[in-house]
Amino acid sequence: MPAYLAGSSVAAEQYGKPHAYTDIDLFVPNQGSYFALISHLLSNGYELESDRFARMWHRHLEYGFKAWHTNSMKLLDKLLGTEVNVIYKRVDGHETTRLSQVLESFDFGLLGVGYETETGRFKDMRSYLFPGRPVDGPLPMMDYRADTVGKGYMSQHIMMRTPGRYARYAHTYGYDLRLVQPTLVAGYQCFADYKLARSKPEDIALGQIADTLGQHIEHNMFAELLEFEKKLVTADGLDDIMEALE
Repeated sequence: MPAYLAGSSVAAEQYGKPHAYTDIDLFVPNQGSYFALISHLLSNGYELESDRFARMWHRHLEYGFKAWHTNSMKLLDKLLGTEVNVIYKRVDGHETTRLSQVLESFDFGLLGVGYETETGRFKDMRSYLFPGRPVDGPLPMMDYRADTVGKGYMSQHIMMRTPGRYARYAHTYGYDLRLVQPTLVAGYQCFADYKLARSKPEDIALGQIADTLGQHIEHNMFAELLEFEKKLVTADGLDDIMEALE
């Protein structure tokens, strides 16, 4: 089937880190492939990972995707213990119909590798994306993310979740993100400055959260970032999120 195997599992293979991932990400080029691939997995021993995803699957079948930029479904093979995420992703309103588009939409440069499942071909875009840099050494953020997140242009969702990813890749998985760190620090400072200069209480709270997260990233406070990521799952509103940082 037309899909693209990419993300942490492929990076783990390339960098020789067999335990540096928890699930497998399969990106699909269009909505038809999304439904076909999920149906194929459901017919071959996989189950929807939870009631939440069962409700999402029903909603997708009934109503489609609406305006969401990213839609994903987590499936589990309980016999093998394998988790698979099937992901339909749009960037700037356009479908990611090529592996290269999927890879360039990631955040960390080390993720610039993937497979085309239909042909079995492996693609390594790291030397193209970062000419002159050794691909087995530290790599910066992807250009797309450096030009958005690195300049403070990010949604509340991305602002909250990127620090946890940074901590997992740098600390839990053991990747060298020294070239990613300053871009994130600058981006969080820009986001915080913009929000703190506004008058709405919600904006000020978001600015304070971003300022604290940026400091945690700057000083590699991995334990705090991972704990924040864990608490974010059950946080109910900005007050809870603020408390999670205290």
